[in-house]
Amino acid sequence: MKKILCRGLILSSIFFGGVVSAADISFLNSDETEYKNDVVVCRGNVIVVYNKKIISADTMSFDEKNDIIKAEGNVIMKDEFGNAYFANSFQAKQNFKSGRATNLKIITQDKTRLASDNCFIVDGEYLLKNVIFTPCYECTESGSLTWQLKAKTVTFNPENYTEYQNTVLEAYNVPMLYVPYLTHVSSNIKRKSGFLTPKFSFSSQQGFSLSLPYLFSISDSQELIFKPIITSKIGHVPWIYYSWRFPHGEFSIDASLTGIKSVNKQDPDEKIQKIKHSGYRGHIFAKFRYELDNNWRTGFDINLASDRYYLKRFSFFDKVDRTLESRVFLEGFHGRNYTMVKSSMYQSEDLDAAPNLLPMLEHRHYFQVLGGTLNFDTAFINMDFKNGRLSQKYICNPSWYKEILMPGGHILEVNAVLSVQGLKVKEETRSDYNSHFQARPQLNLTWKWPLLVETPFHNLIFTPVLGTSLSENKKYYDAFETPFDEINESNVFSNNRSISSYNIDSGKRYFYGFHANGYHGTKNIYHLALGQSFELTEPQKRVESSGLKYKKSNIVGVLDIFFSQNLTFSSSGSYSQQNKRFDRIEAGLNYSDEKFSAGVMGFKGKQSSYNPFKIQQDFVDKKNSEKKYKGIALNASYKINPRTQLNCGIVLGNRFEDKSNSGKLKLLKHEVGVNFENECTKVFLQYERENKRGADLHPETTFKFVVQLKKLG
Repeated sequence: MKKILCRGLILSSIFFGGVVSAADISFLNSDETEYKNDVVVCRGNVIVVYNKKIISADTMSFDEKNDIIKAEGNVIMKDEFGNAYFANSFQAKQNFKSGRATNLKIITQDKTRLASDNCFIVDGEYLLKNVIFTPCYECTESGSLTWQLKAKTVTFNPENYTEYQNTVLEAYNVPMLYVPYLTHVSSNIKRKSGFLTPKFSFSSQQGFSLSLPYLFSISDSQELIFKPIITSKIGHVPWIYYSWRFPHGEFSIDASLTGIKSVNKQDPDEKIQKIKHSGYRGHIFAKFRYELDNNWRTGFDINLASDRYYLKRFSFFDKVDRTLESRVFLEGFHGRNYTMVKSSMYQSEDLDAAPNLLPMLEHRHYFQVLGGTLNFDTAFINMDFKNGRLSQKYICNPSWYKEILMPGGHILEVNAVLSVQGLKVKEETRSDYNSHFQARPQLNLTWKWPLLVETPFHNLIFTPVLGTSLSENKKYYDAFETPFDEINESNVFSNNRSISSYNIDSGKRYFYGFHANGYHGTKNIYHLALGQSFELTEPQKRVESSGLKYKKSNIVGVLDIFFSQNLTFSSSGSYSQQNKRFDRIEAGLNYSDEKFSAGVMGFKGKQSSYNPFKIQQDFVDKKNSEKKYKGIALNASYKINPRTQLNCGIVLGNRFEDKSNSGKLKLLKHEVGVNFENECTKVFLQYERENKRGADLHPETTFKFVVQLKKLG
């Protein structure tokens, strides 16, 4: 065996000019080497590292005079981009700028494959004839490909792109689509302009709908996606998304604007629906963030829509907040300490009278004092109401907290708070609230005693809880202090049950209950918690659904049972001793294993329906301030095989009707879909029926269809 190394004596004397030189070859290995008439011939286990390419073959020759490299027999080459080439014979010249190969097969860096019976290299590009392209690999073992492209001519540029002409798309060897021209980027390209995966759907109101996104790659840090929605019945929606990442920050904007046609209000059972023009509609969501230094950052959010139904009309996003907030802010982080200055504006389905927040200052500071934590919560809030009222609220809530471990395992939590608040009201008309100043101290004591109870079947950690909260009754109310605060399983043992973090509870009360956790070995098998609050002073005026209307609050609790690793039960509820009934109860059962998962959730109760910025004191006694709700939701999924999954779901309810019209359960939504995915394809099919309501929203049936051929984008 002979080994010739670059810059070695033999190669230096053989390759002394032209493209084939010692500088181009860094390693050469062969069983036999022959030099004749300016041609070096290597035979047997030939391996060459030539100009960033690794080539192996049974026989290889280097013709310095004609600048030609030839390889024959089991030719394998790997280029600098990670692509592998397999051929019966291979010939190249001018540093692989030209050449040819027979029976060439290419496996790219991202595991896609091209096969051609003949190939010519022109200007560094591989011109392939009679080509088959596919990214499928695992499915080839069964003998049929999920999909493949057959093209008369393919231009393969290992550095940039692959271009097809006169192409037929086949699925499971059945011709499906003819495409005269097609191109996609090479796997080593991180980003390039082009079409993204289209989405198709058909609905009873929109008709046929197509979303065909196109990506404009502006730079490595900027992109623009134009993703119009085209419908056959109600018009078209231009929709764009732009994002830019820069040092220490980012900016993005998502927006649409259209003179959309909408469906008239009418009986949803009518088969014929008239179309009318409703003027320009649209939305804009923008986000900006900038890191000023390690502790401070600034930014803004813009979240606006032309009307409350527009975003639902075309399902722009899977989930949209019911309240849209636009804000500009400056915030700082110093350990646990936090400072924010912001100004906000709101859009909401329910809170039409929500005020604008003018410059607002909030600061939280923590100190370690006397073995506990001293916390200062301060805020200065300006609210501009649409009815001409301007309110300013000043808040300073210093508090001290310490947990004391006592003999016998008893735990005592001590929390002392001084709530200092002031409200200044300036208005054109009479307000529900008056200017005031109040300082209210509060003392909170909570006792806990974790106990370990061992039984023959399991171990139980039982923790009784007893606490008291002592404060003066509130004399004044404002928009942040409402009679709609609710007691539930998450705050029954809390010192503060208020919706707003700026307030503290009023009056004197105590609370009691327990936590219980059962274990079998180290496995948690159940969790139970029950609690209740009792007012020592006359309770505030509350709505029934709050669970705090009477001196004895509702009994609230949660029960979770872990039957096995796959099967769990969870529930929570609020029981009224005064009315001898559950004001709220929710329960669900979930099962999950490798193939099948299913869940059922039932819920029933009542909830306050109110505008916290438009409250009158007699409003709490009106029956229409509460609405009943009830319903049941079921969902299931089944893996037919490792690649295919079937999903379905049903939601029944009463659409959150009020007391006078709670109604029977109605089918609000049902859907069934199938997902298929393997190494080369994604397919999503779904049928959905949803009883949408309001303005141009009506019950709608939709079919959604998405097919993604991997490696083509």
